[in-house]
Amino acid sequence: MMLYVDVMVAATNQEDLDNFLKEPETRFRVYIGEVSCFLGLESQRHKDGSVEISQKAYARKILQRFGFEGCKPAPTPMPA
Repeated sequence: MMLYVDVMVAATNQEDLDNFLKEPETRFRVYIGEVSCFLGLESQRHKDGSVEISQKAYARKILQRFGFEGCKPAPTPMPA
């Protein structure tokens, strides 16, 4: 039997992350590294250390599905 589960762990302190992962690493294969896309959420780390999370690819896919990929973007979908 095979079970595949996506879990993402983030930490600001490497020592805390290492301690947290000690037990799971003894039982499961753990990938440690930068993540750019996780469960449809795209993340981008900036030089100042901040992280931007978006669903741009998902939004484009929905626009394409309904034939709106050529529409002009607007800052808000309704008049203010």
